Amino acid sequence: MRQILKDARISMGLKLREMAACIGVNTRMYQHMEAGTRTGRYELWRELAALTGVDQDDLRKLTTDNITCTEDIVKNGGKND
Repeated sequence: MRQILKDARISMGLKLREMAACIGVNTRMYQHMEAGTRTGRYELWRELAALTGVDQDDLRKLTTDNITCTEDIVKNGGKND
């Protein structure tokens, strides 16, 4: 998942379909971009960077379940409940 992209959209108060409309793609394509299952054209990332004010390299970064799991373990004092 591209958590930074999702967080940027949410902080702007936009729904998936609204962000998709802003960059001229359908909701399904934007969902795939946010999920990290599709890349999308360079121009789309440039538009997203301009809209969000976040560098496109950061927007494209994928987070993994391992990182989230590790962060959760640290927060829980080493216990993975």
